Amino acid sequence: MTDYTILSNTAVGVGGLPSGATVTALRDNPLAIAEGTAGAPQLRKVPLVIAQTVITGTPSSVDFFFDPDLYDDVSFSLSNVIPTNDNVFFSMQLSNDGTTFGGTSDILASSVGNAAGEEGVSGYATMHGPSLLKKTVVTSGVFRFTATGGFGGVFSAFDNVTSAQTFGAQFYFSAGTMASGTITMYGVLKA
Repeated sequence: MTDYTILSNTAVGVGGLPSGATVTALRDNPLAIAEGTAGAPQLRKVPLVIAQTVITGTPSSVDFFFDPDLYDDVSFSLSNVIPTNDNVFFSMQLSNDGTTFGGTSDILASSVGNAAGEEGVSGYATMHGPSLLKKTVVTSGVFRFTATGGFGGVFSAFDNVTSAQTFGAQFYFSAGTMASGTITMYGVLKA
């Protein structure tokens, strides 16, 4: 780990010449912060938008890929994702190779409606530890309007049971296509 040096105001004062130790600290401190060196300020882990899909043209699925080695968590925000068919399941499937889907899948909501006034599904799905082998856990909280006009929430969790990392997620309905909505992917960078 790179050493972190606390700099005083006088060490970097206006009009003064910095010492060799000050110049070294100015060079090394950003690296020490990135490495999480003891005594260095800690960076907050904040979600960064990786990608966003505004659904148009009735796709059969919305697919996302990412580099699992970069993130501790990858989250998806689901906003008014509406199916073209009524009374369908809304599912998420994982990718273990970064090019295709066929990994672990789970139903996030059932009986999703598409009639006038219904708003499909909204909520979140979060992958914890996508870079870990056999330990990627997905938690979700999805709210949906049902085919009968009711409203309900489904909270669930499942894990990726293969010996591969998780490289992506696919969202789809059990029948028909997607009529509209927005899905945003966020990543929490590893320290």
